[in-house]
Amino acid sequence: MTNRKVIRIRDGETINSVVRRLRNTVEPVVHLVSDGADSLFANIVNLRLIHYYAAQDNKTVIIECNSPEVRKMCAAIGLGLAGDDVGDGGADDDNDTSANAIYDTSAAAATEMEPAKVPGSALGSAPRSAPKSAHESAPGSAAGRPINPQLFKYILIGALLVAVIFVVAAVLSVLPSATVIIHPTRRQMVTDLNIVLSLTQKKPDLTEKVLPATTIDRQDVLEFTMPTTGRAQVGYKSAQGLVTFINDNANPITVPAGTIVMTQNGICFATAKEVVVPRRNVEYFAGVPAGLRAGQAEAAIAAVELGSAGNISARRIQTIQGPLAENLRVVNPEATFGGEDKQIKVVAAEDIERSNAEARKQALAIANNELAKLSGSDKYLFDELTRVDIQSVELSHQLKAETSEIAVRVGYRATSLTVARDELTKMVRGVLSASLPDSFALVSDSVILVDVTAAPQGLQGAVLYVTSQSSVQGVIDRQHVLRGLLGKTIDEARGFLGSVEEVGEYQIKLSSGAKSFPAWGARLKIVVVDAT
Repeated sequence: MTNRKVIRIRDGETINSVVRRLRNTVEPVVHLVSDGADSLFANIVNLRLIHYYAAQDNKTVIIECNSPEVRKMCAAIGLGLAGDDVGDGGADDDNDTSANAIYDTSAAAATEMEPAKVPGSALGSAPRSAPKSAHESAPGSAAGRPINPQLFKYILIGALLVAVIFVVAAVLSVLPSATVIIHPTRRQMVTDLNIVLSLTQKKPDLTEKVLPATTIDRQDVLEFTMPTTGRAQVGYKSAQGLVTFINDNANPITVPAGTIVMTQNGICFATAKEVVVPRRNVEYFAGVPAGLRAGQAEAAIAAVELGSAGNISARRIQTIQGPLAENLRVVNPEATFGGEDKQIKVVAAEDIERSNAEARKQALAIANNELAKLSGSDKYLFDELTRVDIQSVELSHQLKAETSEIAVRVGYRATSLTVARDELTKMVRGVLSASLPDSFALVSDSVILVDVTAAPQGLQGAVLYVTSQSSVQGVIDRQHVLRGLLGKTIDEARGFLGSVEEVGEYQIKLSSGAKSFPAWGARLKIVVVDAT
């Protein structure tokens, strides 16, 4: 007994509905019963569609309809017809009008309506000719008459029209009746990351956020000058004056030029030229000797050291330096004068300290510029990681030396860590991508490193503090969206799309007059616009 399915066709049902019900049936034999739907079966295009999809699914279709014209068209196409002699279990093997017999072989009417193969027909080939009966092959019968060429032309044109209508109907049946255009949401992110630089690391480690670093160094000498801040008072002019040498001896005494005379506190003066001090003389009063008078001689003097210290009061010079002091006495009867001072710039202790500090500062500044030239524009060089070792500092003047500036010569060696810009950007891109949920993806060319600073970490590395700006875009799951929209009203669809986080803007296009989405996935088209 063959399994069969009985489908009742109601009045007003469309051919699309009939075809869908036919294709959803699993039984090999389908019994289509007209329940007031003679108008649907009266259209030969509809019958051909039923025949086409039945053949596609290897199913036998039996039409039950009381309309003679429908039965005639079914016989011409090759569709089975239900008769009084068709039982529930199958067709009678001796009855040529059984459903299987009619479906497998064409009726004679099919020969009359389709005498030749129609090019482009959806059925693929014309029905096979049925065996002629005795009265059809008899002389003078209608079947034996020659075919009218004009009639053949009309039949061919009609077959072509039917084929075109069939193709159009098939295309329209699979074209989408609803389209949803989705723009994935796009968001801007500002992220702070810590990336470790290591001299011992050989390759990037995305999990630990570690990048290998390289060392760059330079050894050089720089020179600069520093103004002095020390001040000192120094003698500008020497003091001048006169002294009187006193000789109490019986013989005159010569005082050479340059003889030193001094005060008790050590202020020295030198005689300007040689003088002779006469011997002592006997004084007489009224021809009678009255006493002895010491010999005296004046000499010009000048202070040995310049400055106002040589300006002394009268009678302070009382000492002669050297052997003349045993025979002579000296005194300045008047004060000395003319000694002047002036203020000069000298090297102070603070100037030496500032020179050493400035040497390190300028070496560091110049080192960063020189290292940047060596590293190139494709690498990051961080001032915070630059180390400067001062190897020598030479000063042109020492402490308290008179000068308005100091010339400084510094020998130094500078080292720092560098990392390639593209490697750091690639690391940041990888860290950001790994941190995103599956519903979002990083727009790879959108990653910008806004700020990068560094701090030393031991002797073999450093920590980079990176601030990045990037864009992320929603990843649309088409199947999820499709399942969420099938059969939904417009309001329900809007609510669903609004709940999907990765969906940004969207547009809904429905066929004219439709108020809901189709329930068949093939008729709903999802278009995702790539924002990139």
